[in-house]
Amino acid sequence: MKSVELLGVKVKPEDVERIVHDQLASGGTWGSRDDMDNAAGLSRAIRALDGSPLRGPFITAAVDAVTDPDPNVRMGALLVARSYGQDIGAGPRLLAAWRGHPELFRNIPISVRERDLESLLLSAMAASVKPEDHAVLDALRELVRGESTRDLVLAGLARADPRWMAHHVFDWLGDDGGRLGAILVNVPEEAEVEEVVRAISKASPQIRAGAADVIRQSIPDRDRAAHLISLLDT
Repeated sequence: MKSVELLGVKVKPEDVERIVHDQLASGGTWGSRDDMDNAAGLSRAIRALDGSPLRGPFITAAVDAVTDPDPNVRMGALLVARSYGQDIGAGPRLLAAWRGHPELFRNIPISVRERDLESLLLSAMAASVKPEDHAVLDALRELVRGESTRDLVLAGLARADPRWMAHHVFDWLGDDGGRLGAILVNVPEEAEVEEVVRAISKASPQIRAGAADVIRQSIPDRDRAAHLISLLDT
């Protein structure tokens, strides 16, 4: 594998792990004053590597850093894993990190939307899961039943295991019909979407109203939207 010129920096294959760690730790290699975190510069580098054989090693080096001693490095690694982890099948590695080293994530505050490293890890794991990652899917099915973890994993589980989602609507719906949006965005099979909508038709009027609202907001095809909303009344 040859060296590459990457956003003004010459990168040798043997230096990937060091360079990725340095970027996550300091942000100095590809940082910008507008970046909200050190992962932003690394994400730019990964996008610039599209089509390069070094792209996979860059993502792998980031995912390997999710158990780094520095919580800021762990945060950056998880942000990268959430964006690109599916490309290298990172779901099982993230599950192993969560189960093997819970103290590195639980109740560790961070400065992004998820507010703590464990929530960010669960979000990254759901974004990275593939249909063949059975152990990860089992973990996500349990998490989606939890009130505090449901919304972190809902979209990823819908994408990777739409049949389970369609058959277990009341395991993940909770009291918010708007969660149907995760199905509308991530499930391509219309029969499975309709199965979910028909199940929601048995929910309370408040939940059905929330589902109808998200259908109107998410589906530009008026005929399709009207059809799905009609199923809520069956």
